[in-house]
Amino acid sequence: MLCLSLFDLTLCVPAAAGEKTKGTGETGMLDGASSSRNTAFLASEGHYASAQEADEARRRQMEEERRRRQQELHVQQEIEWKSFQDARERCRKDAHLSAMMDKIQFRGALHSNYSRLCKAHEEEMQAYLTRIEAEQARRSVRLAPTYRETQANASRLTGTGLYAEPAQLKAMTLCLEGDVHNATAENNRQLVGWKLREKQKELETRSLASYRNVFDAQLLGQRRSGEKRRAVEANLQHKASEMAVSHYNERRALYLPLLSTRNSSKTQQLRVSRGTQLMQRVNGDHYYVPSLCNLYGSLLEQG
Repeated sequence: MLCLSLFDLTLCVPAAAGEKTKGTGETGMLDGASSSRNTAFLASEGHYASAQEADEARRRQMEEERRRRQQELHVQQEIEWKSFQDARERCRKDAHLSAMMDKIQFRGALHSNYSRLCKAHEEEMQAYLTRIEAEQARRSVRLAPTYRETQANASRLTGTGLYAEPAQLKAMTLCLEGDVHNATAENNRQLVGWKLREKQKELETRSLASYRNVFDAQLLGQRRSGEKRRAVEANLQHKASEMAVSHYNERRALYLPLLSTRNSSKTQQLRVSRGTQLMQRVNGDHYYVPSLCNLYGSLLEQG
């Protein structure tokens, strides 16, 4: 007696009127349904031997078709994974190179700005020194009261006809004047030195703050570069996971034909071909021809 499985009886159900079929899986389902109807018809007419032979032939045909499709999927998926791995390495190298170039340019710009700032500080210091020296030079020398009193006595004695004492007073006046000028010059030097030291401290504080800003900017740039690399790696890992799941669903659909309907969606097809998509994005050239050895090397070695 001919026994039909639940799977065979499911295939015997005719498709709804007006429904269009798509994909290899649905075509296989219709062929299986037609063969199952023929087997059921032969059994209903009492031709059990013919029905048994037809059923066995149908099963052999389905198994051969499954093996053929399985081999095709194996080759296609191997190619996709090879393309994905090559493109992923290329993405990583490009991301690393881009990060290094950005780091060099960013660091060069920071140090260039810092050098210009240091030069501006030096020019500011030189201008400040010139201004302070000019201000000190314009200041009049303040003579001590003793100098004025000695000068007045010398003038008074000169008018009386006594010349010895006025000469001594004049010499004393010149000595006092020299002492005053020397003391004033020393005081000016000390004052200028103090002002220059204070200005130097101010500029050093500003330079240190600028250097800290440069250092912080470098750390921020490195952190952003690391986040960018991690984002690229996470995206690649996500695409690899999507493609692995899609390939598994394709292989499982060989034994569960009803899953082929879901696998025929555009989103699913995109997930299946992540390797090709990533390779096209990395190469950026529609006319790029990948190396056949890289694509089929492992398959040729197996053959």
